[in-house]
Amino acid sequence: IELIQQSANQAVRELKGAIHSLSSKKSGGPTWLGTVKSHLHTLSKLNHVQIDFDIHGDHFSLPYLYQKALFRIISEAAGNAIRHGLAKRIDVKLKLTPQVIRLSIHDDGVGFETARMVAGGEAVSAGSGLGMMNMEYLAHSMGGEFDISSRIGEGTQIRLSIPVNAYE
Repeated sequence: IELIQQSANQAVRELKGAIHSLSSKKSGGPTWLGTVKSHLHTLSKLNHVQIDFDIHGDHFSLPYLYQKALFRIISEAAGNAIRHGLAKRIDVKLKLTPQVIRLSIHDDGVGFETARMVAGGEAVSAGSGLGMMNMEYLAHSMGGEFDISSRIGEGTQIRLSIPVNAYE
């Protein structure tokens, strides 16, 4: 119980930090990346899941709106992999170039049939697939592409690419 209480207190502190850094008027700075790493580290520790985060490129000049969208997508995908996919390993790869942002999130979870989760862009049953629909919406609202592939017993992979400065 004490460990759970300590973990909950730490999660609250990190969430407050995440909200503060994402609400900041500062554009660029390393704070958002620290927030992503801290969030993934907390998820990893609390759920006994190995999460590897690999980033390449200039994250310092990434505009605030991109930071916010990427944090939300990474957070949602990792949470889904843990909660629904029962994943034990999650690989998050982020590549930032002057032209495009590429994000790949792969897990070793139980997987699912993507056709049953979303049909015609709408969730099949109330409440199902909303997180994925939100991730897809975020990518599309910034002029990007979103793809999810999953097979039962083979985990799930989310890939997105967002052109830089298309949203601004």
